[in-house]
Amino acid sequence: MNSTQFLYVRALKVQNGDFVLAIEDLHIPTNECIAAIGHNGAGKTTLLLALAGLIRPTMLDLIVEGTPITNFRAFASLRQSITMLFQEPLLLNATVRENIELGLKFRKIPFKARMRKINHYAEMLGIAHLLNRFSHTLSAGEARRVSLARSFVLEPKLLLMDEPFSSLDNVARNAILDDISNILKNLSCSVFLVSHNREEILRLADRIVVLNNGRVIQEGKPSEIINNPADEFTASFMGIETILTGKVVHLLEGGFLVDIDGKTIEISGIAQQGETITFGIRPENIVISKEKKYKSSMRNSFVGKVCGIAHSATHVRISINCGFKLIAHITPHSFQELKLAEGNTVVAAFKATAIHIFKK
Repeated sequence: MNSTQFLYVRALKVQNGDFVLAIEDLHIPTNECIAAIGHNGAGKTTLLLALAGLIRPTMLDLIVEGTPITNFRAFASLRQSITMLFQEPLLLNATVRENIELGLKFRKIPFKARMRKINHYAEMLGIAHLLNRFSHTLSAGEARRVSLARSFVLEPKLLLMDEPFSSLDNVARNAILDDISNILKNLSCSVFLVSHNREEILRLADRIVVLNNGRVIQEGKPSEIINNPADEFTASFMGIETILTGKVVHLLEGGFLVDIDGKTIEISGIAQQGETITFGIRPENIVISKEKKYKSSMRNSFVGKVCGIAHSATHVRISINCGFKLIAHITPHSFQELKLAEGNTVVAAFKATAIHIFKK
């Protein structure tokens, strides 16, 4: 175990009816943000509540700042070093200053020290001008900033966040993410974040933990999870929009052919004849052309019809029916050059090496 870690979970088990959360070998280093992703019901919020000491585990074996903790009472005594930020701001019907001050009062922090901390974090989060406003007059983004300030003034060693920005629009979310990133650079704090928003995860997380059925099935840096997702959920979360299942019909040197509804896709890798595999293709790895005799070194090329077009700020999402569905992302400039419309016949091509095979 790295000595700079705030928390190391050797074993943590929580049972709730038929559901069992069983976590082993989970590291939460100081000054790092760990993000948990997974299906609904995978155990993400249960894990947060257990780490917050808000539910009692049936098994507990932790090392907290080098000290072994094997019973709930000992772990509960550490609650002052752990703060949890819930999905809703949960503000009192009081001024912003009084809301931020609440935890400091409970801890009997002297008045001058309280004011100094409140003013510092209010300034950092851009809400200094709101300190005398009442909470019911705040916008959703302002209320979220107040709840963040209330957490940060306590200067926790571990900050737990459960879907903290889900109610915000993109503008408010991006602004808050920038401020949080700056605060965390100067605060000796570990963060454990649960979110369904990929942008939040990639902006804040140093490492990602993937949960499924109450267990960690994958852990790594964001780049590792993006390039080698363990399952279909993780692949979809990380932006792989084409996920297909087919049967291996022919083996090649360094690869194999898979049948998808009568069409064959060449994939680099190792498989067994007759094996059924599931694989994914990232949308940016699919090239679209309107030339019927499109020439390319790519091993896979299919004629299909555009069956859907969706615009975003950064790309255009193109759905193509080739007998199976492919999803490609192209730049707005490429979209204008191609003059694409629904019903157009196009050629979609991708490399055999650009295909990711999911583990069984």
